[in-house]
Amino acid sequence: MLSGPLAIASTTRVTSSRCRLVATRRVARIELQTQDGLTFESTLYPIAPGSIDATQAFLVLAPLDGVTGTVIAYDAAGNELQREHVSTTG
Repeated sequence: MLSGPLAIASTTRVTSSRCRLVATRRVARIELQTQDGLTFESTLYPIAPGSIDATQAFLVLAPLDGVTGTVIAYDAAGNELQREHVSTTG
């Protein structure tokens, strides 16, 4: 079971070969705010009920050379639900 509305891998290091980006149904929008001030919107995808312990998966497309920043989950009213620091590798 997810401990919060958002789960980002098992560590803060996300790579293309080991990536678990899932969210609960409370999450309506997710964005990545990079260390250098850029913001990337995510896309949420539904997950078939019972397949894993989440209702949505999400994808954030960021620069190929890697990025460090914060993934922020919001509810439908725009309230912040959770923040997670991430560092990606290209």
